[in-house]
Amino acid sequence: MTKPLVHRCLLPLLAVSLWIACKQTTEPKTRSGDVRGTVRSASPGDTSVIRSAFIFLEDSLLATSDPAGAYSVSSLPEGTYRLTCSAAGHRDSTMQVRVEGGKTAALDFYLIPDFSTGGVFGEFQDQNLFNDALKTNPSMADWDSKTLYDATTSATIQVKTLKHDVPERRVTLGDSLLAAADGWGQYVFKIRTGTYAITGSCEEYESVTQFVTVEPNGRQYVNFFLPRKK
Repeated sequence: MTKPLVHRCLLPLLAVSLWIACKQTTEPKTRSGDVRGTVRSASPGDTSVIRSAFIFLEDSLLATSDPAGAYSVSSLPEGTYRLTCSAAGHRDSTMQVRVEGGKTAALDFYLIPDFSTGGVFGEFQDQNLFNDALKTNPSMADWDSKTLYDATTSATIQVKTLKHDVPERRVTLGDSLLAAADGWGQYVFKIRTGTYAITGSCEEYESVTQFVTVEPNGRQYVNFFLPRKK
């Protein structure tokens, strides 16, 4: 028997309605917002802008200030954040900001000049050899940076591990050379207080970048574990 015309018309409409309902979700979409601001000096009588200042969220670099001292962080999910600003020759500053969806929050940083310096010490490790060494000495996984620097791992990138002349192992900040490792695979340099993204590199290895916060007259240890290039 032929179905009534009204049923034949309603069935396609019902199917379309169900498809639309399935495509929709009752869960709220994650909304994001932006943060913008300017980095300036907090020196008495001098509020000049600071270029090349870094904006961090914990260990993640979010932005760098431009020649006008301005920075911008885009698409942060709604929430409250504690952002840290760092620049060479200045003390770090950490401030809280509330990000709301579809809005731009203003957050200016004023950094206090500080021309004191601190030392950074470290060692270059072959990641592959270190992983092998962990199989016989698992406790090395719990060593802190200073212990690893002072101890013997059998994975240090030096003549003993590569069995031939070792390529130069370099520590750089952007395009600037900070230090080169000695014959034992170790390096040391002094730098003004602040937080920096330093990179360890060596021919035949992948480069690795790490963050270090330098305290006045302090000693920080940063060891680079470099994977071999495939």
